[in-house]
Amino acid sequence: MPSFLSGSSSVADVVHWLRNNKFNDEVIKNFQDESIDGEDFFSLEMWMIDRLIYIKGMKNIKRFRSLWSQETNMIFDVNGKPVPDKEQQPPACSSPAESPLQDVCGMPEIEYPRMSLLAPPVNNLLTPENGSKGIRPTVSSVEKQPLSENGSPSPSLKANKKGRSGEKNVKIGWAQSFEIPDKFSLNVELGINAKAFNASRINEFVRDICTLVSTYTRYPTEAERQLIAQKIVMKFTFLKDPTIGQNSKEWGSWEIQIKNRMKRLQKLATKRSLPMTDTEKEPSDVHMHKKQRTDNPWLEVPSFDAKEKEAMKEKVGQLRKLSRAGKVDHGVMKNLMRDTYPLRRQTILAGTDTVDTIIKSFPVLMQPAHLRMEICRIFDDVEFCKNMKVSLAGTWIPRILSYIESSDKPMVKKLRDEMEQAINDGLISETECRQRAAIWIMFNSLLQGSGGRKNSGCEKILKLLEGDDDVDHQIKVAVTPSIFLSGTSVFDTSVMYVVGEGRVLCDASREDKLLDCLILLICVHYTYNFDYKVQRNAMLFFEKATFGINYNNQVPLGVTQVFTLLGQ
Repeated sequence: MPSFLSGSSSVADVVHWLRNNKFNDEVIKNFQDESIDGEDFFSLEMWMIDRLIYIKGMKNIKRFRSLWSQETNMIFDVNGKPVPDKEQQPPACSSPAESPLQDVCGMPEIEYPRMSLLAPPVNNLLTPENGSKGIRPTVSSVEKQPLSENGSPSPSLKANKKGRSGEKNVKIGWAQSFEIPDKFSLNVELGINAKAFNASRINEFVRDICTLVSTYTRYPTEAERQLIAQKIVMKFTFLKDPTIGQNSKEWGSWEIQIKNRMKRLQKLATKRSLPMTDTEKEPSDVHMHKKQRTDNPWLEVPSFDAKEKEAMKEKVGQLRKLSRAGKVDHGVMKNLMRDTYPLRRQTILAGTDTVDTIIKSFPVLMQPAHLRMEICRIFDDVEFCKNMKVSLAGTWIPRILSYIESSDKPMVKKLRDEMEQAINDGLISETECRQRAAIWIMFNSLLQGSGGRKNSGCEKILKLLEGDDDVDHQIKVAVTPSIFLSGTSVFDTSVMYVVGEGRVLCDASREDKLLDCLILLICVHYTYNFDYKVQRNAMLFFEKATFGINYNNQVPLGVTQVFTLLGQ
């Protein structure tokens, strides 16, 4: 057997080369199953190598790449196509060619096959059923780059090497050597260990990947995005997309996530780089006061005529029918909820229908996303929930945490110790631990009773149900809208519900963030126009602190004392 390979080598020669270089039997079996001969061996690309050797780890992949490069004396171009060394290329001549199929020296032009990364690897790994063997390169027509008289690339080609969209010093072929990191943020690490990703973990995971990609370029091509997506599902197999149709890709959703995230980074970079006009002013350090509302927008009754009412009733029927469907078109659902809002709001403010009746007509109001959109319609502000969350997380929660650090109350001290222990144990992220502690103190110490009788457990807005409690019974007897947590402590929960009127109004267990659940509680209060004395102090606090409503200091003494304690 020869110790080196050539284009005419057989499958047995390739196997002999692998054995001489001490590759595992599993790797050799992969090459035998795909019938990789010498011609196929010299046409390999990075993603092919990863696919054939990934079962033995990145160390073997790197070793194979090094040996393969020495054997073939080839490198990769920007498209991921292996090209021969410069010494093997035919010399350039100065006279023009007479035929498009002849080069300038009269020799036939050599066209090397181009491997298209746009096609998934499975399309190029052929089986005996289609009458071919091995890995067949996909040849695509590529426009030849013009050469100058001395045979060097034209100025336009040199300009393209500077990068994309004005970027400079973009490393050519970076995606082939790009590696998925082993370390991620704590929330993502927990998801990887549990092999379960929720929406927040997906966002953090894509953020970490795109942050690393942006160190190479902010404008990755489609081929580069697809290659990165393939590497993601190759390293974390539980992230593969389910196969829906013949053309579905197991990495398709990740390519789209990367594309959308990079678009956002591109917009941010462009926005920051835009020069300021004469009419624009530098941002001031002076505190910007919020726009003060003196009215109650959640009590405004929409008006419409009889014809519009009939049209909305018809759309309510469509919405019910769509809600019972197995697969829901969320875009259509969103439009129907928007179009039927005047009728729904008038019905709620009239007080003629119970909460059960309203939810039966509009079941999507139990979903967090549609509940947040509903309160944005009520306040006529698409950024309402976002601004409320920013205000709570950026202003009021830090003030409550300062109170927790300085308080000598036994209850606060105990919670502070539990918070530090939870942070050390890593049950949830440190930010989530601190936010949960602040919200717990807000409802169970600062706004204790929230306008109702003190030490009345059934009137608590935030309640922790331990293992011995009957959750179903507690939900049935819950009248006042409140948050129910189920677990061993406020930092270790398995259930997170917004309940009221004897039923679950919204399930926030999937998001598993107490601040988001608090915002959903506020959404429920104003969406269904609840008016319970137990909640009144808490809602007055939020109306003044986050809504910007000016009551001219006409608020209960308990709320005023909380503002004074928190330093406003």
